Amino acid sequence: MLAAIAIHNFPEGMVTYLAYTQDEAVGVALAIGIAIHNIPEGLCVAMPLFYATGRRWYAFLWGTFSGLTEPLGALIVWGVLKNGMSGNTNGILFGLVAGMMTVISVDELLPTVRIKCFLVRSKLKADKSIG
Repeated sequence: MLAAIAIHNFPEGMVTYLAYTQDEAVGVALAIGIAIHNIPEGLCVAMPLFYATGRRWYAFLWGTFSGLTEPLGALIVWGVLKNGMSGNTNGILFGLVAGMMTVISVDELLPTVRIKCFLVRSKLKADKSIG
């Protein structure tokens, strides 16, 4: 879970930086929205670690670390584009970020859906055989 959220945050940082370079108001609004949704993401990392280890600081640090990949993504894009970017570069970067997010979502979500569907089908079959 930690790796998935950390990888997920990397392109978010890229998009936030790119949005800010195009329109500051949009970039700030996007940063606030992403910051709000990062709270439950950090909890998703920290809570299982806390309950598994009982160590609050350990869980807090790993939850924080998972979110630090977002500014890292923004820093990398800034480093690459600090001399400016063309419209084509902007489109290519947004396309790369969209592709990364799609792959991450499909890779993480589809296996979970298959497991849940299997469990639901199994329960329905069991209910029909009993009733």
